[in-house]
Amino acid sequence: MHHREFPDQRIQHEFFLRTGDSQRIFVRLIGHAKGTAVLLLHGGPGSGSSLGMSAPFDLDKHLLIMIDQRGCGQSRPQGRLRQNNTQQLLNDIERVRQHLHIKQWHVYGGSWGATLALVYAGAHPGAVRSLVLRSLFLATPNEVRNLLYRTRLRRPKAWQHLANLTEDAPVQDLLTMVHKGLQEASPKAGKIAQAYSNLERALLMPYKPIRQPRLLPAQAQALRIKYLVQTHYLLQHCFLSRSYLVQQAQRAYQHGISGVAIHGKNDPLCPVSNMAWLQRHMPSMRVEMVPAQHLAHEPAIHEALKSALLTLT
Repeated sequence: MHHREFPDQRIQHEFFLRTGDSQRIFVRLIGHAKGTAVLLLHGGPGSGSSLGMSAPFDLDKHLLIMIDQRGCGQSRPQGRLRQNNTQQLLNDIERVRQHLHIKQWHVYGGSWGATLALVYAGAHPGAVRSLVLRSLFLATPNEVRNLLYRTRLRRPKAWQHLANLTEDAPVQDLLTMVHKGLQEASPKAGKIAQAYSNLERALLMPYKPIRQPRLLPAQAQALRIKYLVQTHYLLQHCFLSRSYLVQQAQRAYQHGISGVAIHGKNDPLCPVSNMAWLQRHMPSMRVEMVPAQHLAHEPAIHEALKSALLTLT
């Protein structure tokens, strides 16, 4: 990697990269200018990256590259669904790598970001030094049902609140109706987005009380965009067939890519059977099961990540 722009010290640098199809991808570099390059892939889909994602990393040792995926976070135009699919995201990642003159990088992702990391490693194995996967999501129909349908039994109050805003659509149509309700910026769309967010929080952070403060218009709009992108992807099973996922994992393995996968034993969204799937198709990955649920900031996951990241050189 060329470092002409940066002195030999800690940096934080942000820029937009044009894609050639009228999108501008937001990229943030943080850490040590000559540190070990690590790509960070955010979850969601739709969440956007945040500085908090850097928490387990050593910023005196690593150069972190965060990319806001198409339509997400600070990338522009926000919420655009046209030309927004997994293959386009893979192309954007490669465009960023080439722009920064990085020959190889380690790739870290959590949840949907772990899915994307795994697929990227299969699609571009020569660019990947190792993988660090947290709470691996495989975009299966079962996982989508976990989030939006089974929660009516597990978190009935939060689920009912969302269902009420979608005119009590049949359970199997809820995802479609939520997506439809988020299309246009309106007060109702903001309420749907907040109800969706509350349902997600009730599932992933069950011990935290869910308060419903009135959102500022900009906050409601940000939530609407996040879940508009997320439902777009979930309705398409993230544009990934099961056979393609298997093929990409096996291709990464055949090219000698290894790494670590950290998974909470009590993950309510991504079943622990995802780890058996990973070991079957990519036996080079070391699996670490920890007493936690899904999120990166949970103590057991955070500590396991810190330990795993110490080995990146």
